[in-house]
Amino acid sequence: MTNGTASQPSIDIGRYWAVIASRWPVILGSMAVGLLVAVSYLLLIPRMYTATTTLAIFPISSDPYAANRNSSNLLDMTAEASMASSFKVAQAAANSTGGAWAAPELRTNTTVSAGSGSTVMTVSVDANSEALARQGASAMAEAYLQTRSQQAAESIDNVVRRDRERIDKDRQQLRDAIKRLAASKPGSPAAAEATADQQILNLQISALLSRISALEGIDTTGGVILNPASMTTISVTPSVRMALAVGAAAGLGIGVLIAFISHARRRTVSTERGLARELDIEALGTWTGDQLVAATIAQQLLRMATLNNARVIAFAQDPLLESVPS
Repeated sequence: MTNGTASQPSIDIGRYWAVIASRWPVILGSMAVGLLVAVSYLLLIPRMYTATTTLAIFPISSDPYAANRNSSNLLDMTAEASMASSFKVAQAAANSTGGAWAAPELRTNTTVSAGSGSTVMTVSVDANSEALARQGASAMAEAYLQTRSQQAAESIDNVVRRDRERIDKDRQQLRDAIKRLAASKPGSPAAAEATADQQILNLQISALLSRISALEGIDTTGGVILNPASMTTISVTPSVRMALAVGAAAGLGIGVLIAFISHARRRTVSTERGLARELDIEALGTWTGDQLVAATIAQQLLRMATLNNARVIAFAQDPLLESVPS
């Protein structure tokens, strides 16, 4: 039975809570299923450990600390990252692990990241155990620095060797020029030519010696390890806490959804209170018993409806009881 006064629709939080409370076994069961799925996922999916090593890369230059130079401008970090993840570095790193890693596997499981405007590089290695991941990340970082230093040293040695060979040739030519100058008449064209050759060869030899001195003074260390793999935090995937939380949350959400769907499909109302809640009406009363008193009780309900200014009156009959005569 409804009153004549219009009522604004509102959200009845208590009603929703009643639905959830009345179907808590379904919700708890759904959460249990979600946790079971999460545990099964953790058991079926192998866990992967990721260890990282952070390196500071130095430019290999004769004057790396010049005031008018920025260290990041002297380095091609993209090329350095490619070198750090190369098979050559992975082979050297695998050799240092005593057979714990194979070069192809280590190279596949290595990720190197470096910013274009920075001189810091991060080497990450994935493995199926924490110890193996730390060993791989440490080996890759050390092998990269060693390989970079060796390449720089070999390049410098090659340049120095070529310069020394050139100096030997220039000195031989210088001796010939001195001999020609001594054998020629002073002031003659031959003497002038020998003098010019002598001066040019002296300048060339002096320049080559200066370059050799600068090259031999270059530090080929190339970088240092800032954060070794043994001291960094290990990342584990999949995360146990995350998987269990997602499983429980998914189970809870599905359980609540099932609760509301089953509640919406319910057709049986067993109490006066339930009828009033389901139909959003005001229940004025109920009656049970013999059919002879039904008319009297109906008249009483009508008087109650009149006192409440009700404009719509409805009678709900339990189908299990006998029909009330019209």
